[in-house]
Amino acid sequence: MHPRRGCCIEGFAAPPSRVRIDVMLLSQDTFGGLGYNTPLSTRVRNRWIKYMIYRMVALLLLATACKSNETHQAEAPAIPVHAEKPAVKDVPVYVEALGRLQPSAQVDVYPRISGTLTQVLVKEGDSVKTGDTLFILENEPCAIKLAQAKAALASAQATLNAAKKKYQRFKTLADKELISRNEWDEIETDLLLAKSALALKKAAYREAELDLGYCTIKAEAEGRVGKIDIHPGHFVSKEQPIAELVSMNPLVVECSVTESEFCKIARDQKEIELALLSAPECSYSGSLTFIDNHFDAQSGLIAIRGKVDNSKGALRSGMSVKVKIPVAVLSGALVVPQKAVKYNQFGAFVYVVQPDNTLALRQVEVVQDLGESLVLASGITADEQLLTEGHQRAHVGAKVEIQQ
Repeated sequence: MHPRRGCCIEGFAAPPSRVRIDVMLLSQDTFGGLGYNTPLSTRVRNRWIKYMIYRMVALLLLATACKSNETHQAEAPAIPVHAEKPAVKDVPVYVEALGRLQPSAQVDVYPRISGTLTQVLVKEGDSVKTGDTLFILENEPCAIKLAQAKAALASAQATLNAAKKKYQRFKTLADKELISRNEWDEIETDLLLAKSALALKKAAYREAELDLGYCTIKAEAEGRVGKIDIHPGHFVSKEQPIAELVSMNPLVVECSVTESEFCKIARDQKEIELALLSAPECSYSGSLTFIDNHFDAQSGLIAIRGKVDNSKGALRSGMSVKVKIPVAVLSGALVVPQKAVKYNQFGAFVYVVQPDNTLALRQVEVVQDLGESLVLASGITADEQLLTEGHQRAHVGAKVEIQQ
């Protein structure tokens, strides 16, 4: 409102009181019937006319944009997608646990005596049987000790024979008391000492004989030879292993389960399945061999052991595997491709293609992961089509066209 004239001009402030403005009376025809009969200067009038023109143009552009947007939305083409119905099938339910493969037998090869290695008769990775010769040590020192022990044994035997003869000769005299008691006691003692000396020499001879045999190192068990770090000329000690034998078939797998999972496992359960963590598509069948007698007090888990056939040599000790123990079967379960299920802050969801070819979002419950597919417990029916490809442009209410 002009402080002195009482005119109202929207968007403009009142001019300073010290400025004198020559005004004129604008008629009703000047503003196209706006109804203003306010005295304004020519400059202010022109600015007012420009303002009104700008405003009308802006309103016109806004109306045109809204109409164009409505037309664009109405004419938006359907999104091409791929969809399919859930598969209905019987699905086994598993108790799953992470485990690690171990050899069914693992033996460290120790030399029984210390000595210089002269021959290595196996290579790394060779399969050997019990009793196969693996290494040979220098045997000359042991052969010499055996010869010495043999000579000592012969000497002890001769001494014993002489003591026996003397005992027989003086026994008749002792019975007739023709020799002193002390002399007879000495004869008996010599015979006992000769017998003891012979037994000692026999033991020494047997020890030397074994040492000579230990110069040939043989496999104590069937298995596959591991890494070999020694060569002919090395001095080996009986305190250090020189090789390792590992039985690779069958392999043993160990894992642990919780109390609730343990209760689901049948007491006569025999079958198990294994899948490599690094390659889930590689699966193997095995058998359950042992369930521990008690739960671990700290972890609350119980140990389970099984075995898997490795006759083809495809598996190695130390591999990480997923152990699956079948405990039940879900009849008529809904199985969908894994790519159909997405996740938001509420959990798993799928897009359902409705009869009018628009998308609806459904939260679902995943009960089991089958690798490339998932088992759903709720949220969809077997007759509904689920979006499998085209999620990038998908949203609730979007019009779609299913591609074959």
